[in-house]
Amino acid sequence: MYWLSTFLPSLVKYINRYHFSWLKSQPEEIIDEAEKIFTFDCLFAQYVNEWAIPREKTAYVMKRLKKWLDESGFFAHMPVEVRFVAKDDIYMSPAFGRDVCFIGIIMFRPYRKFVPHEDFWNFYEDLMFSVGGRPHWAKAHKLGSQALRKIYPNFDDFRNVCSKLDPGRLFVNDYLERTLFPPEKVMT
Repeated sequence: MYWLSTFLPSLVKYINRYHFSWLKSQPEEIIDEAEKIFTFDCLFAQYVNEWAIPREKTAYVMKRLKKWLDESGFFAHMPVEVRFVAKDDIYMSPAFGRDVCFIGIIMFRPYRKFVPHEDFWNFYEDLMFSVGGRPHWAKAHKLGSQALRKIYPNFDDFRNVCSKLDPGRLFVNDYLERTLFPPEKVMT
């Protein structure tokens, strides 16, 4: 159905309603260990972006997100995922030092077809950043190392630990190079 909507985007709102009424019309609460409830095969490719924001900013962000979607005419795929997580003390955790609300957005890529999503992503990321959000490490985001250094209090401590454990950067890929370990500038 989402493949058909790539030709006629206004179908998305009807597809979302159908999916919601078929799959999620009843309230559902699941409490368990993360690996038991957050891992599943969604069967097709998708663009996924998720950030953790301070819990007290949740209502504001959800209202702003809805307002933008209503006014922009953009047809977002369901669901918008919302989950709450208690603060922790893990250096690079989006929940480091504060209770957070993770808000995730999705745009499906049926049959790997490109689905325009950049305007939605840009608004979403700017909104998340404006309220002190931190991106989920396993999902897409546009932040580089300098921006991440500003929002993660232990950024440099984490990098130092990594440098000691992996001095040859064996485990650094393109993504980690962009976000955590940009190539060192050589002074001549």
